[in-house]
Amino acid sequence: MEQLAEIGQFKLPLNPTRFDIQDHLKAVEWQTAYLAAALNDRSFVATAIADVAKARRMARGRKPAEG
Repeated sequence: MEQLAEIGQFKLPLNPTRFDIQDHLKAVEWQTAYLAAALNDRSFVATAIADVAKARRMARGRKPAEG
């Protein structure tokens, strides 16, 4: 049975997709922009640094660290 999300008067099919920021941080320029944007939110800086580190490990063909 298909799951539906009710948004106001509409019922839409709920087809969640996996989003992974590392898929979008392949270029150094994108990583730099992501980190620069993270500086606007102190609570997000550590997460952004970890995301970029994981993206760089993946780019080198290494398995990302757990956590």
